[in-house]
Amino acid sequence: MYNPKIAIVVLNMNGKEVLDECLNSIQRLDYPNYIVIVVDNNSSDGSQAFVANTFPGVHLIQNKSNEGVPEGQNIGIRAALQSGADYVFTINNDTVLDRDVLVELANTLEQDKTIGAAGPILYSMKDTTTIDYGAGNIEWNTGTVVRSHVGESDVLTKIADVDYVSFFFADPKVLESVGLFNKRYFAYWEDTDLCFRLKKAGYRVVCVSTARVWHMQSYTARRMSGFYEYYYTRNQFWFWKTHATQKQWVSFLLSFFFFTFWQRSAVILLRKRDYKAFRSQCKGVFDGLILHL
Repeated sequence: MYNPKIAIVVLNMNGKEVLDECLNSIQRLDYPNYIVIVVDNNSSDGSQAFVANTFPGVHLIQNKSNEGVPEGQNIGIRAALQSGADYVFTINNDTVLDRDVLVELANTLEQDKTIGAAGPILYSMKDTTTIDYGAGNIEWNTGTVVRSHVGESDVLTKIADVDYVSFFFADPKVLESVGLFNKRYFAYWEDTDLCFRLKKAGYRVVCVSTARVWHMQSYTARRMSGFYEYYYTRNQFWFWKTHATQKQWVSFLLSFFFFTFWQRSAVILLRKRDYKAFRSQCKGVFDGLILHL
């Protein structure tokens, strides 16, 4: 039986406390032909030494600065290409993989070469039987991201076409052909941007319900006030500028400034009482409008 070589790219920054569970779950995978690449974005918590000493079989790449999410993933994908991997699977450090996840994802792409990227179903780390989300679809006129299967416990459809997936399982040569992740995004929306470039090139993007991953969500970002609010907001504007039609762009702006901005601000100021995050959101709006990719 043919088992294509798979490179699992784990992006890490100051995630020592979650890396052990993540890498141990990878060691338990029921798949015979894979390598593990940990890309460390200049951690200061001893992550590099922990990986080197505890998991000596892992290929560790130590960046001298925080390269951000997209470029960190690109570095791992380039290493996967150099290793001769047939497929690459990019994940975060705050994940636990199901034993059969590689089998399910590899079989999906092997059976249908029109698929450019496949992603797993993401389950909650707190309630392991509940789906955080499968993948997502874009409501172009409102700027709304509709995540599929949130709160459900099972999905009947094995393969579903979607607008984007968060964790990429793909042929690295296909990703290279359309351009890897855009490093200008730094964090958030870089996965959606790449999915749409794949779709414009004629490939499908799918979610595979039998491929399961448990995810903590926003492990790194939640420890930095304003990080999510700035980058998510700025990059949302950048994404719409790049991929929306003129009519969709105008509709998005009206929806954002008459509804979305005030809704998010109410959550930040009234519920979280995080004034730094509010200022970061405002700066994200300004930079998203003024600056360009």
